[in-house]
Amino acid sequence: MQSLKRRYKYLQMLSLLFVSVLLLLMPFFLNTYYVRLLQLIGIYVLLATGLNLVTGYTGQVSLGHGGLYGIGAYTSALLATKLGLSFWVALPLSILVAAVFGVILGFPSLRIRGPYLAMVTIGFGIIIEKIMVEWTGLTGGPIGIMGIPTPQIGKFLFTGNRMYFLILFLVGIGLVVAHNLINSKWGRAFVAIRENEIAAGAMGINVREFKVIAFTLSAAYAGAAGSLYSHLSGYISPDSFTFNFSIFSLLLIVVGGMGTIVGPVIGAAVLTFLPEVLHGFDKYRLLIYGVLLIISVLAMQEGIVGLIKRKISSNDMPQDSNQYLPEKKTLKVGFLKTVRRNFNGSILELVNVSKSFGGLTAVNRLNMKVVEGTIHSLIGPNGAGKSTVINLISGFYRPTSGEIKFKGRVVSVFETHIQAKSGIARTFQNVQLYQKASVLDNVLVGMHLRINEGFWGTCLKLPAVRRSENLARQEAMALLRFLGLERYAEMPAEKLPYGHQKLLEIARALALQPDLLLLDEPAAGLNETEVVELAKIITQIKEKGVTVLLVEHQMNLVMEISDYITVIDYGKKIAEGPPEVIQNDQTVIQAYLGTEVA
Repeated sequence: MQSLKRRYKYLQMLSLLFVSVLLLLMPFFLNTYYVRLLQLIGIYVLLATGLNLVTGYTGQVSLGHGGLYGIGAYTSALLATKLGLSFWVALPLSILVAAVFGVILGFPSLRIRGPYLAMVTIGFGIIIEKIMVEWTGLTGGPIGIMGIPTPQIGKFLFTGNRMYFLILFLVGIGLVVAHNLINSKWGRAFVAIRENEIAAGAMGINVREFKVIAFTLSAAYAGAAGSLYSHLSGYISPDSFTFNFSIFSLLLIVVGGMGTIVGPVIGAAVLTFLPEVLHGFDKYRLLIYGVLLIISVLAMQEGIVGLIKRKISSNDMPQDSNQYLPEKKTLKVGFLKTVRRNFNGSILELVNVSKSFGGLTAVNRLNMKVVEGTIHSLIGPNGAGKSTVINLISGFYRPTSGEIKFKGRVVSVFETHIQAKSGIARTFQNVQLYQKASVLDNVLVGMHLRINEGFWGTCLKLPAVRRSENLARQEAMALLRFLGLERYAEMPAEKLPYGHQKLLEIARALALQPDLLLLDEPAAGLNETEVVELAKIITQIKEKGVTVLLVEHQMNLVMEISDYITVIDYGKKIAEGPPEVIQNDQTVIQAYLGTEVA
């Protein structure tokens, strides 16, 4: 994997250098028409990069970017023609106005997703188009706006090649900012939401907030692209911002490669020059685009960039991750910095907690205290309500009645990301990883709340941000080393065997540096040797001051490492005490084995 990583980085640097030199020299060897095409490609790259943030990285389908693009174009045109403002003032104001509409467009994503969200964005684009056509007093109606001035500084006009280099410069800035954001806590949060919103919330990511941020950033890019287009063309009309253009925008990232920085660049280049190649088939342009979209979805699901990546890595990627046995686990846990506090002995307390789903009562007036610095196990037969209790504590459910106190404070009403911020981390009964993200990035998402990377500092990749990112990666590697997963760091999480995925969930939860760690059946899928190692790991986690609440069916593991055990059946507590008491409790034996056997 390391050789693949070095090879890919070297190829990236070489390609970037070659393309940069080529782009700087091309205007001097091409006629005006092709320079114009290159200018349009640059504008489309900017638009597609923004759309990629919300669709490719965050997973929110938007088919209304033609409207946002039009908002940027009309804002800049109106400011320049009616108020006489220069391009340098109109551009940032266009970005701001489009970003405001991005916030508005982002709010529906908090409640709906998938095809329903796509329909909402389609409606948004159609409304914007209608406003452009009907509000003739402002937009000029179907005629549009003419006489939009060319950007200038003093008497220096940005025409021809000068405008090309201005667009190239601004697109370069846009790509660098996008690259910096994606390779930071912000980008990892976007990917986490795309891959698994439930797990993202459990790691302290405010899913609602980041969805709106993604739409806002995407709209800002669209606004910048629209402003450039209006000043490049000198004339705009509603015909340039139809629903068809929104489809074209989506096609740019689908063909190029969603969720990649280079994808929009390749997609814009291919789809801008394609009509020139197929000039004689202009009537069938939409049909050709449709066929291309279908081919991309069926045969190139990761676009052209994904196809190239697979070609490069085909000889280096392991065919079966099971061929690698985990190294001997290093049981040093210096990266855990939790300091014990005194919460009157109990870090967690459930007081008469009940949870009902319609007519089914999953948890019934449960009282339980978890003493700080212990391993407390919650056991019971299948369907007893154990996972429901974990979901209640971590904020996925709210109790129907009763209170949950954590560190002396009632937390029953808090959402998942707030519970994570207060110091509660968890794993899941069914693995909830970010499957397409790397093993290392999964752990880094767990550090989301602890990585100090401000938005503007991240955009500029300031030295403080680079230091923070490097320290986070070092700590993440230490966690992977602790669980024997270091050699898988660059591998997609989906390629790990199931047992290793369970261990990765523990690493991600520990990255939060929690006071309370909720483990929901962590031994599921592990062999006997791995269960023994897991027992050592959980014990050492406790020794560092992290309280553990364990839900598990492996009774040997439970009895070996638990300090205290609570047993529930049909949501009710039937027994509680140290392991030696629980082992001989007839009520517990009856619940597990049945009356006749007992």
